Amino acid sequence: EDLDAATIQDYSIRMPTELLELDLGEEYQSIITLQDIVRKQRAAREKLIYLLLKSRCQFGSQEAAKQFMELEATSQKLKKRKQLLIDALELEGLDSDLADTTT
Repeated sequence: EDLDAATIQDYSIRMPTELLELDLGEEYQSIITLQDIVRKQRAAREKLIYLLLKSRCQFGSQEAAKQFMELEATSQKLKKRKQLLIDALELEGLDSDLADTTT
């Protein structure tokens, strides 16, 4: 449907000059570039979230917990051995200062 000259003139007067002077090819390329940037940012955010979830924000807590548990196990073994020594000394009739130390 053809527009008459008066309608065209009316639209051209109401449109801002900046809009009429746009280079559509350049603006289209700008949109493509912006879409690419947004896509890369989204991928980077997804990777960051994945890595954060994968690490579970531990920052060495697993290793510290493992060492603590190993130290606790060693401490329990030493307490048992100490008690065995105290019992053995008592069986021999020897007085031991080991019983007076903290456990």
